[in-house]
Amino acid sequence: MSTIFQNINVLDITTASEGAFDDVSKLENVNFLLYSKATSSLLAKVTQQNVNVRAELPESCALIHANGRYEITSLNNDIPLFIMVNGTIVIRHDVTAEALEKNIAGILINGSIFCPDQMKGIVQQKVVSLNGRLVSYMDGAELVNENIRIDKTYLQALKAGSRISFTGKVFMLDEVDTNLLNEKLDTIEFMDKLVIREELLSAISGKIVNAHKASIMAVSKDTYYVEDNLMLNEGVLSRIQKKRIHATGVILIESDIKPAMFAEWVDNLHSDKLIVCRDEMKQEVLSKTADPSVVVSGYTGKLKVVEGDYKLTAAELKYTKEELVFVVHGELDIASDIDPQQLFDSITGIFNYGIINGSGEQYGVIQSKLLINEGAVSDRDHIEEYKNDPSASEDHVGDRYISNANYLKL
Repeated sequence: MSTIFQNINVLDITTASEGAFDDVSKLENVNFLLYSKATSSLLAKVTQQNVNVRAELPESCALIHANGRYEITSLNNDIPLFIMVNGTIVIRHDVTAEALEKNIAGILINGSIFCPDQMKGIVQQKVVSLNGRLVSYMDGAELVNENIRIDKTYLQALKAGSRISFTGKVFMLDEVDTNLLNEKLDTIEFMDKLVIREELLSAISGKIVNAHKASIMAVSKDTYYVEDNLMLNEGVLSRIQKKRIHATGVILIESDIKPAMFAEWVDNLHSDKLIVCRDEMKQEVLSKTADPSVVVSGYTGKLKVVEGDYKLTAAELKYTKEELVFVVHGELDIASDIDPQQLFDSITGIFNYGIINGSGEQYGVIQSKLLINEGAVSDRDHIEEYKNDPSASEDHVGDRYISNANYLKL
């Protein structure tokens, strides 16, 4: 009988004993394999299958293993650190190059590293494996790596003359006193998306550095901006005080909005993805979309919007008299007992931005009904599910399995 290690995120053998692998025949599906110079030969006779990263840890270092966010703010440790993170590493601006060189033995990262510009070269030397991105920000800046809405309250909480790098999306859509802006913000860097009112952009343009790193979108003060999908019905539209509407996601216009009402309340409508409306509304909607790249799709029947998990059953199709149109953002599961012909006859179209699961011929029906597919469609009949203990296979009868561990140290 031999031992098989299977489905291990981190296998640490840096301090393993000489005989630790005498009865081990195979390593399978290991994300990170960590070893030292002294233990590198222990696996010479072990079959290794699907090992993602192999890394040798230097002698006399301490391993730091973290999930999520790990910040390096000061380095005064007695021995060098070998840092392994699944998530984000943030190196703050007050960490010196000398401290980084002396106190970091290596970095393994599945995610992102953010470091000051002057540190980028040193960090690159320290990275053993990077599955993600290394992003540098301006020296001496405070780093904000989350989505932020800059308004009066946010500015009042800042120190005067702040120097800030933003790595997430930034929204400046509220009225802000330009005197407060000038007092609180000295230098700013945007590295993702900046959505800002036109008059505020002119006020801060002299404070922005490395503008090439950002996607800057200026919107007029009469624009209602939504960084998401937007469902427009009479109640929502009546509460929007602005006649220009811009959404980054899908705009769904519900059936209670009539052409005359829409014409009166909306001057311009824009979606970065898609506008869906009833057929009788399509011409009116097209007349309000100045950008010819905006896709407008009309439909008849009943519109179903899937946001979370939703199961379509045979009974629902039986008792729904109208044809169905689906907009899928979540996960749509087609019950396996639905007859493919019934499915074909009941659905007129699908806009898929999520996941759709079907079986056999259902998969073909789904594919034929897709009007937009920016998600995934899966055929359950072709998905391999490992429900049984792998030790039951004929090739490994009697073997011992050590499996499904996040961190395993020998």
